[in-house]
Amino acid sequence: MRVSVALATFNGAPFIARQLETILAQTRPPDEIVITDDGSSDGTVDVLEALAARAPSPIRVHRNAERLGYGDNFLRAAGLCSGDILFFCDQDDVWGPEKIARMLACFDDPEVLLAWHNAAITDQDEVRLGALQDPRFETALVGHDPPHPWQHPHGFTQAFRRELMRFDDLRAGCRDHKTDAPLTHEQWYVFLARVLGRTAYVPEELTLYRQHGANVFGAGRRSGLFRRVRARLSPPADSAARIAAARMRAETLQQIAARSAGAQAARARCIAAHYAALAERWSRRELIGRGPIGQRLASMERALRDDYGRNDPWRFPGSWIALDLVRIVAG
Repeated sequence: MRVSVALATFNGAPFIARQLETILAQTRPPDEIVITDDGSSDGTVDVLEALAARAPSPIRVHRNAERLGYGDNFLRAAGLCSGDILFFCDQDDVWGPEKIARMLACFDDPEVLLAWHNAAITDQDEVRLGALQDPRFETALVGHDPPHPWQHPHGFTQAFRRELMRFDDLRAGCRDHKTDAPLTHEQWYVFLARVLGRTAYVPEELTLYRQHGANVFGAGRRSGLFRRVRARLSPPADSAARIAAARMRAETLQQIAARSAGAQAARARCIAAHYAALAERWSRRELIGRGPIGQRLASMERALRDDYGRNDPWRFPGSWIALDLVRIVAG
């Protein structure tokens, strides 16, 4: 299998040389490194071109004609890759020497379409601060069927089969459940892989996820116990966005099913039905707090039968029942 690294850069001059050195030093080197720069003004491209001139693996540097933004820049880099397996790569991390080899082993299973791995969170000087993921949670995600409707791992931990890109023209019709923006690169391919095949998880920390003042997205702080409990007990306020996102994903999956065959088409239709049911579930919950008392009670009765479930991401946690009963009274 040919391996491509899709690397997106923007003003990454302080870190990009170190990142590229660790990619080129892999025990299984990549067949190509494709870099799309999104208008850097700090000399990033000069560093890249100097490294490309003496690198043992082909490095192709492309300057975007106009700013694309974080997610679309990664998608352009992926679109310019020719490999069978693509690795997303940030500009400021550090790859462990076995990363490519360890991740490629996941694809010995022909049904695995995407794999992701754990990472070590470090400070700017690469001093370890902790693990990015809880392997128990991530492993459970692999085995969850139907897959989690919203969760996705960080893009820099992912590797995926090129065949997923045949549906890229449908991405704009698939929206994030919080921002209402099209799914990012790291959301889109996980969504497709979980529907059309299998995913795999590698618990080893194969990358140093370096934290510094210029991260586009950082690891964030772990919430304390009180905040985690409160988040569990408090329903999100973005129900309208979740309803729209679930309906759009259901529609996208129907389109994917129409362009697929056999087991993939059947599974796409099955998960589409789950998203449609999720949209209806959230819509019913909206009615609990509105309208005549009879309507509210009927909505709550249906919810108690169908909409709450323990440790089921497609249903509401049981801890919301008391809050929803209060909403009926408050009206």
